[in-house]
Amino acid sequence: MDIGACYRRWLRNNGTKSEALYRALREYVQAGHIRHGEALPSTRELAHSIDVSRGTVLSAVDRLISEGFVEGKRGSGIYVSYQPFNLASASERQAEQALPSSVPPHVSLSNWAAMMMSPNMRYSTTDLLKHEYAEHESRLISTARVEAREFTSESRQTPISLNYHLLNESLFSQRVWQQCLYAAVRDMNWGRGMDTQGDSDLREAIAVYLARQRGIRASKEQIVIFQGSKQALMLLCRCLVNEGDTVITESPSYIGISQAIRAAGGCVEAAAIEDEGELERKLHGTHARLAILTPNRQFPTGRTLSLTSRQALLQWAANGPHLIIEDDYDSEFGWGGKMYEPLHVMDERNSIVYVGSFSRTLTPSLRIGYAVLPEWLVEPVVSLKQLTEPYAGGQIEQRALADFMLRGEYEKHIRRAKRFYSKKVQTFCRLMQEKVGHLFNWYAGDIGLHLFARWRQAPELFPVFKDRANHYGVKWADVDKHDILRPVAPGAMFGFAHLEESDWHEACRRMLAAWADIQPK
Repeated sequence: MDIGACYRRWLRNNGTKSEALYRALREYVQAGHIRHGEALPSTRELAHSIDVSRGTVLSAVDRLISEGFVEGKRGSGIYVSYQPFNLASASERQAEQALPSSVPPHVSLSNWAAMMMSPNMRYSTTDLLKHEYAEHESRLISTARVEAREFTSESRQTPISLNYHLLNESLFSQRVWQQCLYAAVRDMNWGRGMDTQGDSDLREAIAVYLARQRGIRASKEQIVIFQGSKQALMLLCRCLVNEGDTVITESPSYIGISQAIRAAGGCVEAAAIEDEGELERKLHGTHARLAILTPNRQFPTGRTLSLTSRQALLQWAANGPHLIIEDDYDSEFGWGGKMYEPLHVMDERNSIVYVGSFSRTLTPSLRIGYAVLPEWLVEPVVSLKQLTEPYAGGQIEQRALADFMLRGEYEKHIRRAKRFYSKKVQTFCRLMQEKVGHLFNWYAGDIGLHLFARWRQAPELFPVFKDRANHYGVKWADVDKHDILRPVAPGAMFGFAHLEESDWHEACRRMLAAWADIQPK
């Protein structure tokens, strides 16, 4: 494989020279064309061979260094540090490729999903739309409903919510979004339902975006649209997990993951993500065949899974009938830590399901998520989704979002939001450390749109302190419901995206007052 040809291919897909060169070099290294310990061509040589500036080459190489693919040696050059793990032989790969797409190469379906694939249970969307279903909104999968607790403060001060769900709504172009909605309503064919898999134009737009911005190559036929990432997790677990099956996840983690596993009858096996190496140790001693993880920005800690751990995960997936669901909920926004491509990009065995959402990048009220599936898993998941949703939900919103993305507005919004939030991050972290750093240990190395912290005072004082802070009108989210294992200390998540700097100062002032109130007199 010629690195110049590889670069030009990525350039056609991505547009920017630095991004295309980074991905071409990474692909070249991962393919083994430059092996562990061997030197990369010099930056001048690379720049000359593919006709780019040396600055472009340095930018791409710096990113590879930060991710651990290569390392620089002073006065000597850049050397490959990436070591590929052992995968199947070429003959085994050819045998797998010969299998029909409906046959899973690694993981079998759950008993329930296998039953759904039987002839008497399979229907096309066209067949379903010929019938009227009085209860088509009902759901076969029951979920634990988390009640939203209304904030009530004894004081009359203006409440300050540090809720991590909230975004700065002014960044979202309401005018353009309304134009897209009006166009979707105007062009809507009200007599024809949308395919259960989701709007075709939206799936195509997502495929183009993922290829250009995330390095994921997938056709629109591999993408299924859901009403949020939680529905995707629920249906995927129902499709892959049998009663009593063990599923690996993280602790702390997004509560929707453990709910999805348990709703399918599975057993949660959690790895303490704050203990470096715990996940790898779990993989060696587990009987699980499925793992659900957030490797790109772990929720809620914000940590990014190291290259070594990523390789261990892929090795685990390759060594047996294993599948990984990668929940990539907001990796578009990240500062302070190493930025990696999705795990899906490194996968050569169709053992990764990639789940994404627009609720965290655009607005929480837009309940649209999606999953990129291996080809063998598409039909079972769509068949299951047809039972719970014979008519695709949110048809107008799906068509509007497709228009929004095809106009280029989504990527424009992401760029605008990154610039806006990046100015806030350092100020927010510094302020919280200076004002209330004696109360919390901050995880500020990898930060997205919220800051994760562990309480550093006596554990029994945390609920007292939080109650008193509520009295002063300050509210944040606890981590207790996300801690599957016994935590080292109570945790908290502080959102900053929606607030002004003056709000942060005031929130810190009130927290200090709350702490002073509970001190012994």
